[in-house]
Amino acid sequence: MAGAEGGITAHMIANEMFKEKELKHITVNILAFDPVPGAMNYQKSKTQLNKNVKKIRRILLPK
Repeated sequence: MAGAEGGITAHMIANEMFKEKELKHITVNILAFDPVPGAMNYQKSKTQLNKNVKKIRRILLPK
């Protein structure tokens, strides 16, 4: 569970885990509150997920 930039950090950690042979098989579930990578910071590794993420819930907060 993470909020804002922490939610994007969870995406990044899941993606790094998928790259590692020893960690690739571990199922990842993410609960992120208002996940934002920050201004001018929309790299693919921060916004897209791999097959190891089985469940993700994004809760967007009203502006």
